Amino acid sequence: MNTQFEPLTWIIVLNFNRHEDCIQCINSLLGLEYENFQILIIDNSSDVADREKLREFIETLKLKCSKIKYLELPKNLGFAGGNNVGIKMAIEEGAEFIWLVNNDVIVAPKSLKMLVKCAQEEEKAAFVGSKIFFFDQPDLIQHAGGKVYPWKAVTRHIGFGQKDQHEFSKRKTVDFVTGASLLVRVKALNQIGLMDESYFLYWEDTNWMVQGRKKGWLTYYEPNSIVWHKGSITLAESSYLLTYYGTRNALIFARRNYSLLHFLCALFLRTGLVLFILLTSLFKREFKEDPKITVARILGIWHALRGKRGSITQEEIVNAKILKKYTTTLQKWFQLCFSKK
Repeated sequence: MNTQFEPLTWIIVLNFNRHEDCIQCINSLLGLEYENFQILIIDNSSDVADREKLREFIETLKLKCSKIKYLELPKNLGFAGGNNVGIKMAIEEGAEFIWLVNNDVIVAPKSLKMLVKCAQEEEKAAFVGSKIFFFDQPDLIQHAGGKVYPWKAVTRHIGFGQKDQHEFSKRKTVDFVTGASLLVRVKALNQIGLMDESYFLYWEDTNWMVQGRKKGWLTYYEPNSIVWHKGSITLAESSYLLTYYGTRNALIFARRNYSLLHFLCALFLRTGLVLFILLTSLFKREFKEDPKITVARILGIWHALRGKRGSITQEEIVNAKILKKYTTTLQKWFQLCFSKK
């Protein structure tokens, strides 16, 4: 790609309590074989120590590089909310494309160039995603495009855990690509709009692309754009939140994008899973899984039905009244049904 024809592309990196990973990501971005870009680092209300270390690094870097901007948010707005702040800034500054990059991603030098090339050659491409490898297992694919299963409200990452091969080397349209490396055409956003912030975390990027398809836009997987992803670090220490958002937002996604029958089917499957866990726990006379995980599932279903949106804290799950009632009731059943006379 001739650099004089490179469209202005803003790169947005959202950080939350991972300044070391974010610094590594920024350093890899500075090695891109692309000239017409602007990097915007957004701190999504990290802890004070993490935020200060990232700020110090960027302030030093800005003395040598004019392509870096930094913004601190007063509160955690989630993946959609935080990125939307940057997207609005990029649009105001005349960006033609916006590249969303997770702070735990390392990019190859040609990764952005290949994404933009795909978007320029595919006029209906609103979203373009990279071929993503595991950072700690760089010979294994983490994501080569994705597929949505509406009746179950679940997604599948194509190629997950597989060695790279010919079938993953073809550009193609897909249902979704992960937000870990996502190029967005600004022109398409005039019709599609920004990401839905009510999801807060998970499913917002998939919802974005499904909404785009309804308006005639497509999502492409570009295999010549390579990045390495360290994984879902943000919630690695809190599977309770991961379970809650994964459950609630899947049901929200099904209701917003498909028929009532699709939603009821997805609801049945998730409710059935909870009942299976309860019955198995009762039969084995011990909890099949961490009770807090089960409660996170129940709360996710309940909040989806009640229309609760936005964020929830781990403390709200751990301290939920239903947790005490659930564990106490099940333990009483253990004693009632299996106590020795």
